[in-house]
Amino acid sequence: IAFGLKGISICDHADVCYSKELNTPCHIKNCIDDVKAARQKYGDNLKILQGVEMAEYLTDEEEGEKVLKLCDYDIVLGSVHTVCFDEFKNSYSRIDFGSISEERIYVFIKEYFNKMLEMTLKTDFDVLSHINCPMRYINGKYNRNLDIMNFKDEISDLLKLIIKRDIALEINTSGFTPEMDGLMPNKEIISLYKDLGGKLLTLGSDAHVSMNIGKGFKETKELLKNFGFNSYVYFENRNPHETEL
Repeated sequence: IAFGLKGISICDHADVCYSKELNTPCHIKNCIDDVKAARQKYGDNLKILQGVEMAEYLTDEEEGEKVLKLCDYDIVLGSVHTVCFDEFKNSYSRIDFGSISEERIYVFIKEYFNKMLEMTLKTDFDVLSHINCPMRYINGKYNRNLDIMNFKDEISDLLKLIIKRDIALEINTSGFTPEMDGLMPNKEIISLYKDLGGKLLTLGSDAHVSMNIGKGFKETKELLKNFGFNSYVYFENRNPHETEL
């Protein structure tokens, strides 16, 4: 409210591959209860929407269904945080990409996009989240300076599929800078999405802490206008609602 926002979607992580270990359904249930309490507290002063970020659903569909059946969500995000194969044994935020060869990192990125495509083909969600997130660590944390657009074909296939399925592309502002270096997707992917006919965008600050809620929204809206977009959407009852930029 202090930041001038009219609404917020609460989308806690449900990383299904760790669900049993972390008792994720209980965690999400607590989130749902908190959202209900917040709605009562703030009433008409703020639209508070209940969401969830589903990651690695296909690793344990039964466990994933436990989360999805907890309530009637307003929005379901689809994301990939963990790609386990060979020497890659953890979420990409915890992998030491500084000690891995460039060749192997490219193998990892290709497998990451394969997982994103499989998720988009086989699961039901509303928004594809932080499509180039591994680069936050590969380039941002470990300064590997690798070009994500070496995977333009994979990215194009993924964007074409979400357009076909009416899944929105998240514009994630958590790493926003005026130069867009930390925006997810980056400017090349946003431009590609526009060229392919993409229209459905959401704005997500992926805040994690309250001080970052809505970070970079104003500036990002102006940048999206420069790409030729006129609107974005938010989801309520799993339905997109168009909002002018």
